[in-house]
Amino acid sequence: MSIIKNKNYHDKIKKSEVCIILPMHLYQYDIQGDLRYKDKIEMYRFSILETIKSSRGIKVIVVAHGIKTILFKKNYKNLKIIWSKYYKEPNQYGLFDNNPAQRGIVYEGLKYAKKNNYKYIIKGRADSVIRNIDPIIKSLNQYPNKYIFTQQTSFIEPWQLGDCFMAGKIENILKLWSPSKNYHQDGLIYFAKKLMMIENNKNFFKILHKKSIFFDLTKLQIVDFRFNWKTKKHWEKKWRQDHTIILWGVKNKWIEVKNNKIIKAYSPNTLTEDTLNSYFIDNKCIRKIIVFYRKLLKLLLGTELYKS
Repeated sequence: MSIIKNKNYHDKIKKSEVCIILPMHLYQYDIQGDLRYKDKIEMYRFSILETIKSSRGIKVIVVAHGIKTILFKKNYKNLKIIWSKYYKEPNQYGLFDNNPAQRGIVYEGLKYAKKNNYKYIIKGRADSVIRNIDPIIKSLNQYPNKYIFTQQTSFIEPWQLGDCFMAGKIENILKLWSPSKNYHQDGLIYFAKKLMMIENNKNFFKILHKKSIFFDLTKLQIVDFRFNWKTKKHWEKKWRQDHTIILWGVKNKWIEVKNNKIIKAYSPNTLTEDTLNSYFIDNKCIRKIIVFYRKLLKLLLGTELYKS
């Protein structure tokens, strides 16, 4: 049986034990990405194939929601596409009220993975690619019971947890995505509250610090096609060498990157690897000082220094 190999750490996880879950929303018009149906199909095809290239042979499961179609005429060995029975059109802002579509179809995918005996999940998006999954696999090997998070996540209140890209043991991720009556329109706030409920702890940072691994977007090289698809001809030849051209969150001004480091984020309480891994950050006052420091730098220099 195949083993996921990497010379930098001891191999434990078999390829048959881990899969990548990608939710996909296909409908007539995406107002956020300004993409029509035909453009969305082409974007998803491109993105999914790039995920397969970056998957190191791990099974890619696409959970599709929306207008059913044949995405690929060719069969790909490591690709499985399942269509959700759930269907709902987005609202006028391109969002799903209370996000039932997103949470529902991800949960369907997780249940499918559980039924097919997968033990670990890497949750991504069908319109984006985690180009470097090695840090995730390494962490799953070293800390199999910990959550792995990324994206916009906060380290002081208001608590927020990025839900677009995460990984971990399937039992843990299933609990996080399981149905709940306490939905919140803001998915980041919802998942932070859900994690606190699961762990029975109201201190979100302590949960992150003790029970999770956090990766900055730049380390995982997460690229975003949805908001960049219309300008593809300008970046297609370059992005494989310089992924920061279409890095997740850059186009919509969530983050700014320089020399493969996040130097500015949409919120001064955005978590980074350095922040989470600093032993003294467990002090609430110190966390508040860091936020104040970032705000001050932004006021004086027009930028933030995202280091602990």
